[in-house]
Amino acid sequence: MKIEYLQQFITLAEIKNYQKAADALFISQSTLTKHVQSLEKDLGCQLVRRKGRNFELTDSGLLVVRYGRGILDANQWLLTALKENQANEKIEINIGSTAVMIEYGLLQLVKKAMAAMPRLRCNVQELTAQEINSRFDQDKIDLVFVRESSPAPTGPASCNILKENLVAMCPASSPFAGQDQLSLADLEDEPILSTVLTSPEYRLLSQWFADYYDSHDQAGLKKYPNVVFTANRIENLVSMVQAGAGTAILPKRQAEYYQTKDTAIIPLKEDLPLYLNLLVNPHLLDDQQRPPKHIRRFIDIVLGN
Repeated sequence: MKIEYLQQFITLAEIKNYQKAADALFISQSTLTKHVQSLEKDLGCQLVRRKGRNFELTDSGLLVVRYGRGILDANQWLLTALKENQANEKIEINIGSTAVMIEYGLLQLVKKAMAAMPRLRCNVQELTAQEINSRFDQDKIDLVFVRESSPAPTGPASCNILKENLVAMCPASSPFAGQDQLSLADLEDEPILSTVLTSPEYRLLSQWFADYYDSHDQAGLKKYPNVVFTANRIENLVSMVQAGAGTAILPKRQAEYYQTKDTAIIPLKEDLPLYLNLLVNPHLLDDQQRPPKHIRRFIDIVLGN
């Protein structure tokens, strides 16, 4: 039984005229007749009995009017309650991030989105690249902030937040500390500290040295950057720099965030860019490759739109 047809039948019963009832409902008389017949079919009984141009309600019709008003009231109460519940219902976004939340101000961006969307609740997890891929597949995270060596395409499901370059961090006592710029070639025989081998910064570093030795006809030597220590966390690399263990190659934002009086940051001559990208879980996209409305709103706030 359609609530709409029940409403129309009760209107007909109250007005007692098909044409006037149809006019009041802004439908044609034939449409009203079809809807009453459909309601009779759904309920399995006759509701009206024709008498020439007039009609009268059957006993079943009178019962439907009597109890139907209560049904319409209950339906309206239900819709109102659902609307109020929806207005108070929390919207949840599960966010994954590589270890860049604090240094890049991502927590402030999340707080900004939560302030603009009072019903929003964000669950933030710091993850490795492998964990991000796994949890995307398992639908355990909705979107992720990740550092990559190329910018994400700008669209409803991805965007680039910022671009930065790699820099060198050395001990303040190092001969390199006073230089305006440093080339990676200057570090050919120096101990290098880097993030883990799977990180985008290590891949950029490794690729640069491979191209460098190839251009100098030394490819056969299979020489790689002289990386003596790798770590997931930047704090550990900075501690090794402070201890004089070597020169770290780091993303600029993180190097500046963790710099101490015992360390110096030197820009690299080489252009080795990194990109902080925002990616939406592909499983959340609709047929037009758009994420849900609340995630689109979150992205707009993050981008300052």
